[in-house]
Amino acid sequence: MAGTFSFTGSLNTARDSQTATVLNNGKVLIVGGVSSNGDWISGLAANAEIYDPVAGTFSSTGSLNTASDCHTATLLNNGQVLIVGGNDVNGNALASAELYDPTAGAFTSTGSLTTAREAPTATLLINGTVLFAGGMDNNYNALASAELYQPATLTPGGLVSIAVNPQNPPMVAGFAQHFVATGTFTDGSTQTLASATWSSSDSSVAILTNDATNSGNAFAPAQGSFTVGACTGSICGSTAMTAVPLSSVQPQITNLSPSSGGSGSWVAISGINFGATQPGGAASFGGISAQILSWSDTAVMAIAPNGISVRQSVPVVVTTLYGTSNAISFTVAAFGTGYRVWPQSLNMLVGESRTVSVTDASGNPVTGLAWTTSNSNIVSLSTDDPPLITALAPGTAIVFAGGLPIPVTVYAGSSLPQGTPIWSVPFANTPAAIPAVPGASGADLFVLDGSTLRALASDGSPVWQAQISRDNATQLIPDFSGGDFVTEPYSYVDGVGSHSTHILARVDPSTQQLTTLYTFADEFVAGSFNQYSDIGATQVVIPHPSGVVFVLDFPATNYGGYRGCPHVYACSPTVSVIDPSTGQTLGATFLDDSGSPGGYFPPAAGQMIVAVTATPTCPTLTLLRRKAARKASWPSCASHPMGPARRSRSAIGRVGR
Repeated sequence: MAGTFSFTGSLNTARDSQTATVLNNGKVLIVGGVSSNGDWISGLAANAEIYDPVAGTFSSTGSLNTASDCHTATLLNNGQVLIVGGNDVNGNALASAELYDPTAGAFTSTGSLTTAREAPTATLLINGTVLFAGGMDNNYNALASAELYQPATLTPGGLVSIAVNPQNPPMVAGFAQHFVATGTFTDGSTQTLASATWSSSDSSVAILTNDATNSGNAFAPAQGSFTVGACTGSICGSTAMTAVPLSSVQPQITNLSPSSGGSGSWVAISGINFGATQPGGAASFGGISAQILSWSDTAVMAIAPNGISVRQSVPVVVTTLYGTSNAISFTVAAFGTGYRVWPQSLNMLVGESRTVSVTDASGNPVTGLAWTTSNSNIVSLSTDDPPLITALAPGTAIVFAGGLPIPVTVYAGSSLPQGTPIWSVPFANTPAAIPAVPGASGADLFVLDGSTLRALASDGSPVWQAQISRDNATQLIPDFSGGDFVTEPYSYVDGVGSHSTHILARVDPSTQQLTTLYTFADEFVAGSFNQYSDIGATQVVIPHPSGVVFVLDFPATNYGGYRGCPHVYACSPTVSVIDPSTGQTLGATFLDDSGSPGGYFPPAAGQMIVAVTATPTCPTLTLLRRKAARKASWPSCASHPMGPARRSRSAIGRVGR
């Protein structure tokens, strides 16, 4: 978290009055200091350690030839570290100097100071020499003298070239730009050169910093052209720069697509000077920040936020580090996200064409919207309403239906990548879905979204929708004519008590109306006051291709001793055959009890197979139970369309809800 401290690894040797120097490789050299309770004689350290900021650990490296504290440590242009002066174990000021070589991990002696100094200052100059000034002598007297150290070389060993980055970045007069010098060595390796010396070809336009803790920063107080240079000895790198006025880099919006829509609409903001990446940038609608989906120097894709005023025009602006853009008006549509697109995303192959549709909250088609594409090179739109979407080239684009986005991804080749959805239709609630039996209605999929039953075609477009009641036990059962059966919760009160059960209803694809076909049995709730429920019951519905539907009604066994009815009557398991076209029950049969004492418990049930076979007389129903089979025929079926002249078919279901 910003502005806070956190622990990292620990030194191998506790110490104070040591030095710490950042090396070209980004690691930190820790040298010398007092290592034992401030006692110079018993605890002056000669050893050194390297801190790895990536691993957060310290490791030992070479040791000083002369232990010291209060010395200086300076990173030279050649990448070595110069250790000068300080105190020895007797508390005397030192004149010695040593060089640390990061490659070898060792210290070697170099020339000595003319005057021994404790705690002098050390400054790396632009020409690569080091200025030592002041400090104290052996008697703790302040010194006024100064000395210069000239390194034997200013270039790191094996350095071949230097690259300055970023190359030719936009530079605004009055702003700063940070640069990094990267060296390439004979072995092909690269390294950031913290030891490089920075320069500007025209200090009246820009100046470069060379402070050891703040190097490589360009400040351009005026407009004009200049060159940024970074050198270590004779090897240099550079980049050309032009400081331009602020007005030339301020963001500008040229277009919104679409220019109207509701909250949640995807809006493509076109213009210039947005910046290649988003950091520091934002877009807002009427002063409300928008979620950003993508960002480039010329295009920002944003989502119109919630809270913007309906039926009004609000200003859209883009803000970057260089200011705020001009405002373009966005008209907030009243429908918000009340319109829905079917499907809501497409994956296509080059050359394919698809259509989508828009409906209102009631499922009615919506026309007259403005249709646009964010990239006409990827997909084209016909003039139809809704338009035909044709894939032209691989890539991604957004097709807008008014303010509603339809992401389209186009692939090359003859087939979509494995696992790629052809289309997707998100739903607001936890949906239940089941394939439809293809029929004249055109439905290929039924989806129960909340209390809305939607029939979708194979291309994701809506065919029809209906409102139903729903609970955790609601079932969807497709019929063989493109319609659907549903089980709905149903409550009523009669002279016996209060009932909470379910009904079986058929949804008519042409009218979207529900017709009740069957009411499932319930049982007395032990310990209640005249309460009846079907909780725990088994309710299985199996449509037959001939048009009839089989209903297994298996009430829950009540172990409270209050069944409320004997066996082989209304509370026992039954199988009924119903004609959905008339709602007439063609026949019903009870399942025998399981032989439990008193006959109070219904038979245990496992797999159930319903097979209807055409015979010269009448179809028959076979129920397979764990113990035995039961066969029944329906007295009223002789005149039904599933009679002798109709080809036999079968349907298979599994008992259990």
